[in-house]
Amino acid sequence: MKKALFLLAAVGLFVASCKKDSPVPAVQTKSQLIARTWQMQTANVTVTSSGLTLPVYTKGGTANLSDFSKYQLTLNSDGKFTLFDGAQNQTGTWQLVNNDSQMVWTYADNT
Repeated sequence: MKKALFLLAAVGLFVASCKKDSPVPAVQTKSQLIARTWQMQTANVTVTSSGLTLPVYTKGGTANLSDFSKYQLTLNSDGKFTLFDGAQNQTGTWQLVNNDSQMVWTYADNT
């Protein structure tokens, strides 16, 4: 009788301790992963004739040649973007191309 009660208690604990696994999150595409608001961290200019690369902007830097601190690029998951340069918004569409390795922007004026 004691063995039967022990077995019943063990089975009860086993069943009570089982829980459902957490649902596996859906896999996101690269487009979904990069759809957010971005801020400029660094900017460089490369002189084509010499191949020399010059730093133009570093976030928080004190010797910046240009101020990109107010620039924000918002990429929406519907393929639209807004670029704010500190004074005005520019809008358009974006898409990933070449096996998702490059991004193409088309501004609202089709440039």
